[in-house]
Amino acid sequence: MIDELEKVQSKNFSGMCWGYDFDWEARYAKIPAYAPTVVATGIITNALFECYSLTGNMRALEMCKSAVQFVLNDLNSTVDADGDICFSYSANDKQVVFNASMKGARLLAQVYSVTNDETLKDTARKAVAFVMKHQQASGAWIYSKSEVGGWVDNYHTGYVIDCLDEYLKCTADDAFKPHLKKAVDYYTSNFFEADGAPKFYDQKTFPIDCTAAGQSLLTLARFNQLTLAEKVAAYMAANMQDAGGCFYFRKYAANTEKISFMRWSNAWMFAGLSYLIYQNQAQLKST
Repeated sequence: MIDELEKVQSKNFSGMCWGYDFDWEARYAKIPAYAPTVVATGIITNALFECYSLTGNMRALEMCKSAVQFVLNDLNSTVDADGDICFSYSANDKQVVFNASMKGARLLAQVYSVTNDETLKDTARKAVAFVMKHQQASGAWIYSKSEVGGWVDNYHTGYVIDCLDEYLKCTADDAFKPHLKKAVDYYTSNFFEADGAPKFYDQKTFPIDCTAAGQSLLTLARFNQLTLAEKVAAYMAANMQDAGGCFYFRKYAANTEKISFMRWSNAWMFAGLSYLIYQNQAQLKST
């Protein structure tokens, strides 16, 4: 798998980086095939860093160290009056998207935890500080600073929370712990129905979405909210899983869209379920 990731990396950038192998359209952006983003790169390097942490695979670590150069040198930065920064979504835009920038900060912090390069820690802290300034009093974050990015949703909130927690663990910087607590409290209180259905938006339930559900499992298990995570898993198995094992794309109030996407649906759900099982086993061993 590491061989394959090396083959499909985007070329002609300062460090290793990745995009999707198809033209990609978001709500308000278009990114051509193979154009690298901090989101795709951040997800891949997080997996590589997990690989290094669990197995000591130095090649995985070197790929993370290389990707740091993409974040530092190829992404655009929005700088505020205090000198804090927000990394752009890709090398071709200047969007201020909070979860995307946090993925860059997470990578810098992870590599810092091995190399002790204070420049990486300092830059990661500036990126985290920028996002924390935009946390709402409730503990939530909107998607982005753009005029059309004012919604609050499940999985992007989960991304920010997980990246913030990883930053704290990798750097031992406790300054943002209060932000994390407030965010986790908001997340667990506003994104789940009584029956375990993972809400897509903080103020609106539908659609029930597999990426949101998978990220819910990852975030809830990370913070030992295992009872709630098990309710989410049970809801998804009962309402969104095919008899053959795959998960459906989305459930709406009146119908279910039963397309089975490898990345959007199954990969996230299988990752979330695996992590929930792992955390449950760890808790059982500790007791």
